Amino acid sequence: MMVKLAEKDNAKERRRAQAAKLVERKRKRLAAERAKREISDKALLALWREVVALRAGDRCEVCGAERPQGKNGCIHHHAHHIYSRRIYSLRYEPLNGLYLCASCHDFPRVGGWSAHTHPILFSEWVKKNIAKKRLAMLREKSLKTVKRNHVDRRAIREELLAAIEKKKKKKREKNAE
Repeated sequence: MMVKLAEKDNAKERRRAQAAKLVERKRKRLAAERAKREISDKALLALWREVVALRAGDRCEVCGAERPQGKNGCIHHHAHHIYSRRIYSLRYEPLNGLYLCASCHDFPRVGGWSAHTHPILFSEWVKKNIAKKRLAMLREKSLKTVKRNHVDRRAIREELLAAIEKKKKKKREKNAE
């Protein structure tokens, strides 16, 4: 009789362990699916970069240099935030971006400046060369507190994709003329 009870207990333990494994597998599968559905910050910034590049016509907005393609498709131009990307209300705002060559972005030319090495000179250039309406809109928007959630990210993604499509369509029409 004791042996039968022990066998029943072992069978119950095995069923519990199997059920726990199934629950754990399902939890992991659902977490993986959820991760696929979520839109990453990296993906949104890549779309933002593309919109900024298309708006600038693949030219540096400071010196006018065209974007060269290096070996393996290496890109020598960068999208730069006017207001820091830490300000979430402007993080993915295309008007908050400037398209800069590597020299104007990180590496100062001889006797020149760059956005990161001389931020004061760069901000003076921005004030002088960027439309006042655009800067006023960016300043006003920068004062808003924004918290991102997944619904917002989806909406931002759709806006950026629509802007990319619009810019590409405009470019195709211009090339067709």
